[in-house]
Amino acid sequence: AFPSVSRQAGLDAVTEHAPALLPMAEAFLRRASSFVFQDASGLGVELRATLGVEQGDVLGPLLFAVAFRRPLEELREALLAHLESEHGFSRADAEAHVVIGAYLDDVLVGLPAAAAARVPELAAEAFARARCVVEQQKTKVWVPAGLCPSGCQGWWSPRGLRVLGAPQSAETSLAALGELGAAVGSASFVAGFLEQTLAGYRAFTDKVVEATLEADRRWSRAQRGAGLLRSCALPRLLHLFRALSPDATASLAAGADAATLAAYERILTAKLTTAPQQNQAALPTRLGGCGMLRFRNLRAQAWLGSWLGTLPAVRALAGPGVATKEAITVGPKAWAAALRGAVEELAADGVHLDHAGAVSGEAPAEVWGWEDEAPALAQRQRLLSRRRAEAARDRLLVTLPPAARARLRACGGAGAGAWILATPTGTATRLTDLEFKICTRLRLRVPLHLEAAGKRCRNQRGGSLGTPDEAGLPGRECMKPLEADRFHAHECQVGGLVIRRHHSLRDAFAWVGRQAGYAARREVYGPAWTRARTNEQGELEVEQARLDNRFEGPPSDPLVYGDVVVLSLIHI
Repeated sequence: AFPSVSRQAGLDAVTEHAPALLPMAEAFLRRASSFVFQDASGLGVELRATLGVEQGDVLGPLLFAVAFRRPLEELREALLAHLESEHGFSRADAEAHVVIGAYLDDVLVGLPAAAAARVPELAAEAFARARCVVEQQKTKVWVPAGLCPSGCQGWWSPRGLRVLGAPQSAETSLAALGELGAAVGSASFVAGFLEQTLAGYRAFTDKVVEATLEADRRWSRAQRGAGLLRSCALPRLLHLFRALSPDATASLAAGADAATLAAYERILTAKLTTAPQQNQAALPTRLGGCGMLRFRNLRAQAWLGSWLGTLPAVRALAGPGVATKEAITVGPKAWAAALRGAVEELAADGVHLDHAGAVSGEAPAEVWGWEDEAPALAQRQRLLSRRRAEAARDRLLVTLPPAARARLRACGGAGAGAWILATPTGTATRLTDLEFKICTRLRLRVPLHLEAAGKRCRNQRGGSLGTPDEAGLPGRECMKPLEADRFHAHECQVGGLVIRRHHSLRDAFAWVGRQAGYAARREVYGPAWTRARTNEQGELEVEQARLDNRFEGPPSDPLVYGDVVVLSLIHI
């Protein structure tokens, strides 16, 4: 369809629906396209095309869609007329029984089974206007009742259909991983489609890892690989969890989560062996995680969110009595039971939907009731996922010891983990493989393996390294053990590193104050903060307060003091 669609039909449609784009469309569609074909002798032969839109053109899908819109409208009108004239439907009943959807050239038609045999013929007549043809070998017919309609034996697909861009079963596993499409039919048919999709996802994550490991070592390979996994691999499956019920996608979610974790570990060259590490990696970066979402924790809100966003449209297409409040709340249909199950699963995690459609962390007095006149609720999957992630973080905090809880809280907050989301396009946002891997290990509390026997901190007191003879003297070195995940090397108060960081921050604040017009002073004694206390021996000790910064402005401005405290040299 793409290479043969009428260019004039596309231009006419752009003129009617998007005239502002007409000059750009004419620049591509009013000229012949040139291609070079290499023949058997190895010579290039020029081919010129005056039909179709060019594949790879960013406007290609848009131009095809607008050109194909009018033929689809004509097909719908022909089907309505056929139901009225040949099957005795009224106009209103015919409109209630005909559903047409299309993803570019992949067309789905829903109508009474008795009229199915006429669809290819009527479609061929309607599509000829845009010079598109119906491919008989790709035409499929399926009826939930399992009986083949008369005249459809050559197109009969007894188990189900792959619809709206879904790949065919004969395609390779990698090509089968599409960005759209789904399957409808028997449980075994849908399961087979999802198995092929999972194989494609595994192949895709393997390609991401291979591309990461084979890239130039001078590049930020680990940073790029983790970014590709998070931004390119994970989104490829999201539409399936919106289109299919949580029960149908349980196996897909488990397999995809395992593939994601395995690829992430290979990129980091580190094993996330504990449940807290894996749970933290799945959290959003703003909550202290790494953004490697887990599909098994997404299924319920994806299914529920897709229905909430399209409920009025579904009711209009399905007709009266199909998706009513009663059908959803007490009906026996599998999709309705899946909706009720999704609501219960989210409620068990402390995520609720009140009668107005607002997402809450507390059980509301009146829950969402699926009223027959309920409006569409946009972005509910995002809001439900955000609240569920917060609940998952709360559960994770309960399982951690105090030091690890503090560490997880320190990794979260507004703008936290910006280095994870940064695209390594320049020196300011680029991390070497060693830097990225160490930062990720520290964030997830993965041991750096510095705790082996005899590994102790060798930072020396006195602010200098001293002479070789002094290096081993008792009391000169810190000598605290370098444990697996307590970051002593970054927090040691011996050796001057913390002091140097403190002084650099102090000086930076003083510079900012001077740039803002203040008279800035450093290391100022503050009598108001001087304190006296009694030590363990009963002696009186005076603690002289010395503040890092003092900012003096015009007489009308208050006197401002500032003090810098370095708790840790890292904030991952």
